[in-house]
Amino acid sequence: MKPFFDQLKEQYAELLQINPQNQKVYLVGGAVRDLVLGHIKNDVDVLCEKDSKSVALQWAGKKAAAFYVLDDARKTYRVIITNEAKEKLIYDFAFQQGKTIEDDLSMRDFTINAMAIDFAAPEKLIDPLHGVQDIEQKLLRVCSAASFSSDPIRTLRAVRYSITYQLQIEANTSRLLSSSVHALQEVSGERKRDELFKILDLKNPVPALEILWKEGILSQLGIPEISMENIHQTDSLVRLFDHIEDTQAEKSEVLLSGFFEAINKYVPEYKKILTQKNTSDRNLHQLLILAYLVNGLSSDIVRRKAQTLMLSNEEIEYLITLMEHSGEIDEFVNQGDEISDRQLYLFFTQVHSGGLDLCLFAIARCLFNSAQSEMAEKLNQYFAIAGKIFTCWFDRQQIIQPLLLLNGNDLMINFDLTPGPAIGKLLDGLMEEQAAGTIQTREQAMAWMEEQINLLADQRHWNKDR
Repeated sequence: MKPFFDQLKEQYAELLQINPQNQKVYLVGGAVRDLVLGHIKNDVDVLCEKDSKSVALQWAGKKAAAFYVLDDARKTYRVIITNEAKEKLIYDFAFQQGKTIEDDLSMRDFTINAMAIDFAAPEKLIDPLHGVQDIEQKLLRVCSAASFSSDPIRTLRAVRYSITYQLQIEANTSRLLSSSVHALQEVSGERKRDELFKILDLKNPVPALEILWKEGILSQLGIPEISMENIHQTDSLVRLFDHIEDTQAEKSEVLLSGFFEAINKYVPEYKKILTQKNTSDRNLHQLLILAYLVNGLSSDIVRRKAQTLMLSNEEIEYLITLMEHSGEIDEFVNQGDEISDRQLYLFFTQVHSGGLDLCLFAIARCLFNSAQSEMAEKLNQYFAIAGKIFTCWFDRQQIIQPLLLLNGNDLMINFDLTPGPAIGKLLDGLMEEQAAGTIQTREQAMAWMEEQINLLADQRHWNKDR
C-alpha cells in the first residue's frame, strides 16, 4: 500500500491545486478515511471556510464537468465528472459549519469520518478526535454523545460502517445507538430506505442484518416480520451472489460447481443485470436480497411493506411477481428434467427476467433446507433446471418472444374481424403455439387461426341460443 500522502497527491493532485480565493478549503470525511485505509473513493467531500459555490464552480470549469445546486441556502453544491471508464466521480462542496475546522469535525458522525486535509498544507492530517487511532484499533466511535440524537439515521450508518470496515462498535457508542433507535420514527422514509439499501448492497449483508434485527431497527424500518431465521437463510443467497460476482469463487466451493457449469456462459451478462442501476438509482442485487428476506409473506403484506420503504411502483411489482411465482422452479424440479417449450414460454410470460432470479431463490432454499446427505443430488436437479431457464432467456428468445407469423391486419382482412380484445387473445394464442413449435409456417398459422375463429363463432352462437 502506498504511503498516505503519496496516495493523496496522486489521487487528488488536480483538486489540491484549486485556488481557494482567501479562504481555507479542506478535503474531509470519507475521502480522507479511505485514504487512511488505502482505498479509492469515487465520492469526495470538500469543505469551504467561506464560499463553497465559487470553489465548486472553479472545479467544474477546470474539469468541464456538470455543476448542480444541492441546497443554495445551506451552500451545498455538487460536481459530477465522468471518467474514461464511464464511472461517475461525485464531488460535494459544503460550507464550514463550525468556527474552526476542528469545531466542524466534532459535529460529524464518527471519528473515522472526522479527519481533514487542508489544501494549503496537504502534508498534515487534521485528526482532532483520533480517527486514525480508532481505525488502527478497529473501533467505531461517535464524535460526541449527541451524534445519534442529532441524526438518528446514523444508527444504520454505524451498522454499515462496522461491517464494511470490520470495526467493533465501541461500548459507549453501542449504548447510545440502542437508546436512539426509537428516534428513527422521526426520519423520512426515503432516508431510511436509502440507508437500508446501502446495507443490502454490502458484499455480505447478513451480519449487518443480524445487528439491525437485534437492535430493533428492522421494526423501525417497517419490516418487523423479518425473523432471524429469514436472515440466516439469506446467507445461502449471498453465497450464490459471491460466485456470480467473482468467477474464481466457484473453485472454493465444489458443491456449487455444477450450477456454474450450467450457466457459465451467461454469468457476465447476468452480473450486468444484477448490478445495473434502475431509474431510482438502486439495483436488482439489492432488491433480490430484500425479496428473499420477505419471502413467505403474503403478496398484500409485501406490497404494504414495500410502500412503507418508499420503493418505486416498478420495484414493488417485481417483488410481488417473485412472491407469487416463488414455487414454480420447485414444480419444474418435481416433474423431472424435461420442460417443454410451451412451459418455458408461459413461465417467462408471467415472470420475464425474474425467472433467472427465481432459480437463485430455489437453489438458495435447497442449500439451506436440504439434509447434507441428499443435498448434492437435489442441487444437481435444480442446476439442470436453472441451466435450461438461463439458456432459454439468453439463447432462445424465439421461445420467449416469437416473431408472429400473422398480425392484427391479417386477421381483419382475411377473417373479416373488427378491432377489439378478441384479436389480441387470438394473437396471444398464436404466439403460444409458435413458441411450443406446433406452428412453424404462415400457412399453418392461417389454418390454426381459422379453426380458432370458427370455434369462437360457434361458442358465441351457442351462448346466444342458450
